[in-house]
Amino acid sequence: MPVDEKKLFSEFTTQLEDAADGVAIHSSDVNFPPAVKESDIRNWEAAISAKREAYDKAKVISDGLHDAYEKVFKEYQAKFSSVCTSLYGFHGKQNPIVADYGLKPYKKTGKTGPRVKKAN
Repeated sequence: MPVDEKKLFSEFTTQLEDAADGVAIHSSDVNFPPAVKESDIRNWEAAISAKREAYDKAKVISDGLHDAYEKVFKEYQAKFSSVCTSLYGFHGKQNPIVADYGLKPYKKTGKTGPRVKKAN
């Protein structure tokens, strides 16, 4: 099952905010742990929010670049397909010369061997 990043991020930042609010309320209690500081928790929340914002911006840019790449890739793939068809048409589909272009020549035989014309 895929992880829902946005949900995890939202839940975690909410937990951090709630924890910081709780520390602010109860930090003056007797025997409150000195290692737990409101400023630390708020800094963590700010840092992770800043990283998430930078990540979201980069993802938007990346998605746009990927779409552009995919469009160009498909366009050139179609153009190359027509070039291959032209080369097969010029040299012949079974001609071994097409291997010089990185293409595979079509086989001269079928599954059962060379085709033999039946005599009438």
